[in-house]
Amino acid sequence: MLYMYLWVASQIIIEMFPISSSGHLTLLELWLQKNVGFDIHKIFENPAHLKAVYYFLHGPTLVLITLYFFSGWWQLFFKSGIAWGMIGCVILADIITTIVYFGLKKYQLRFPLGLGFCITALALFFTAGCTGIKPLSSFSFSDAAILGLAQGFAVFPGISRLAFTCSVGCLLGFSLYDSFFISWTIQAPLMAAACIKSLKDLHQPAVRRQVLNLPMGLVMLGSSGISFLALYAVAYMAQQANWYWFGFYMLIPLMIGIYLNTKNDPSIQNL
Repeated sequence: MLYMYLWVASQIIIEMFPISSSGHLTLLELWLQKNVGFDIHKIFENPAHLKAVYYFLHGPTLVLITLYFFSGWWQLFFKSGIAWGMIGCVILADIITTIVYFGLKKYQLRFPLGLGFCITALALFFTAGCTGIKPLSSFSFSDAAILGLAQGFAVFPGISRLAFTCSVGCLLGFSLYDSFFISWTIQAPLMAAACIKSLKDLHQPAVRRQVLNLPMGLVMLGSSGISFLALYAVAYMAQQANWYWFGFYMLIPLMIGIYLNTKNDPSIQNL
């Protein structure tokens, strides 16, 4: 179970960084397969159960971003009455994201993981010049539609949803930190829906025992603590508009991916 705990902790912690948590999990899974013979896909009899666990692990992230952004969300949506226009923008963004997601899933387009890492790096480098002054109050339906498309496109392996949507937010005229705020705002409802769905899918007693137990709870709790510190660090970097440093970091997973020959691995390209 040690490697299972490592997989869980990695998902919770890396999710806070604009570096593609899914891409890093794929590399971790491949490394474990090649070096220690551990295949997380064989831990669960049904592949749907592993996906349910993955969605369930969005729960800690959802709790942490809610704690961090609660005051900002309250001011944006409820301070002067219910801001139905803003709520409508978030709903529109998520509807478009969902349509794009299922559309791409239907056609099962192949997409190399390395290319996704390169796109993430370019998105991060683009934020270096983010000097937007557009206020959050001007967030419009057209902005929401564009960000919804960007969030949907980021489903491809190796593309960081956070980095890509924030770079698009900068392109729309928002500051990097406001783009960071908007990105998590439109992602939160999708994460909540994924968590609720995972609870429905994790109905098998054997699966519940693997996920809902004391050791796993301690791993999730400890990882969440680290993740919360990471959230503050990444938010601070967004305020300073120096996310481009993460762009240099993306060379590391790219090189690891090449080393592990992930480019020709069909399980990665169809992730």
